[in-house]
Amino acid sequence: MNEIIQKKCNIKQSIISDLLNLEHRIFFLLPWVITVTLFLIIILKIISYGYIPVDDAMRHVGKAISGKPWSEILVLRQDAPMDHNPGWHFILRSLYLQTGWDADELMVFSIVLFCMLYLIAPLFWMRRPEAWLMSLLIFSLINMTSFVRMTHGRPYILGISITISVISMWYFQKPALKLRIVLTVILFVLSTWIHGSWYLYVMIPFVFLISGEFKKAAQISLAWIVGSFIGACFTGEPIKFLSDEVRIAFMCFGNHELTRMLVTEFQPSTGDITIWFAVLIILIIRKTLLGDWPKMWSNPFFLLAVVTWILGLKICRFWIDWGLPSLVVWTAFQIQEILEVRIPEAVFKRFVFNCALSAALFLGLTSDLGNRWTYNLTIEYITPDAEGIQGWLPEDGGIIYSASMQTFYRTFFKNPNANWKYILGFECTFMPPDDLKIYRKIQWNLGDSKSYEPWVKKMRPQDRLVIYGDASSKPNIKELEWHYAVSGTWIGRLPRTNP
Repeated sequence: MNEIIQKKCNIKQSIISDLLNLEHRIFFLLPWVITVTLFLIIILKIISYGYIPVDDAMRHVGKAISGKPWSEILVLRQDAPMDHNPGWHFILRSLYLQTGWDADELMVFSIVLFCMLYLIAPLFWMRRPEAWLMSLLIFSLINMTSFVRMTHGRPYILGISITISVISMWYFQKPALKLRIVLTVILFVLSTWIHGSWYLYVMIPFVFLISGEFKKAAQISLAWIVGSFIGACFTGEPIKFLSDEVRIAFMCFGNHELTRMLVTEFQPSTGDITIWFAVLIILIIRKTLLGDWPKMWSNPFFLLAVVTWILGLKICRFWIDWGLPSLVVWTAFQIQEILEVRIPEAVFKRFVFNCALSAALFLGLTSDLGNRWTYNLTIEYITPDAEGIQGWLPEDGGIIYSASMQTFYRTFFKNPNANWKYILGFECTFMPPDDLKIYRKIQWNLGDSKSYEPWVKKMRPQDRLVIYGDASSKPNIKELEWHYAVSGTWIGRLPRTNP
């Protein structure tokens, strides 16, 4: 009889233990499930506004649909470099052919894929996902650029995600060394093939070197060199591709007289001092609650943030694409250590805290403050469907002349199969030298009508000149006849009859 009672007690205790373990697992998994689901909902909410990034993502999608090489899309200099993003164009083109997705669907895929890669990348090395949520919330409130750029649907976001992953693997020494080296090589292969700009990743071994981790720096360097070469091999011309990537960097910065002539992301950073004050406050809070300071100068994330912040004072893209994301991740790890002391594992309080953070992050990131997600809805595109456009689009074999890259991005996105070319595309230094001089003169004179004269003299009947301005600001170029095609856009052509 006693044995039966004892057996029932054991069964009861076993059931209670299983229930407690189940509760523990549920509370452990819930923050991760909530976090990943939240990220996807945030991105889809932003897209639901009709949001479309208005730069390189447009030309990637347009090229995938057109299936043409850049030489058939742009008027290029004779020694123009190879395609900068061959892997990404191959992936998008394959999706287009297999699924039949249109431009908008390919754009949604680009935004969701790259933004999710960035948002999920740090989670593999975190114990508390809510720390990552809090860090994202803090930095997005201080500088929304830290998040908005992650929605641009461009391959550089893959580079950011890979940088976070490589540094995390080697800093935390997970997984085992052999597997870590293999994974690092694979990540560099993907980045070189899809993103290009292989040379920039020298900063990863560099920050390990200055942190005193000489062996890790050497191992990462070897993986970087091997991975970059293998990635370049997918182009069929590895040496040319690798050298062209370096040449592009010199081309972008070697032909301008004024800083304002550079695209925005190549101009100097303002320094973002407010962000560093926020970091100081977090350090003080950590010191107060935990009684110690983190080892900042041996942490590659913090060192990368400092190094690229300095470089960003010359070229802001170092800071916004490398330093700022690194600092957000570093801050998340500091917050994680605080949370592990203040909010124990697997308690209801932690669940409530995660939900509150998720709600705040959702509302903060998806709010359309300053029309940041809907600014493109009022843009009218030059398409054959535009009212009164007949006869004003370029004819077969024509060229669109414009001093604004937006003309190329918008028009190519909406007309990927059109049989005309663009004098200015996504990088002005790819233009023929004579046209580049004309473009620089237009920039120098802030778009003065007289600066367009050399292009006007080159124009043929099938060519068009696009200039932006309101309906009352007809361009003062009398050699052309003008039509106010769509809102804010004038199209000029050679007169059809003699005046």
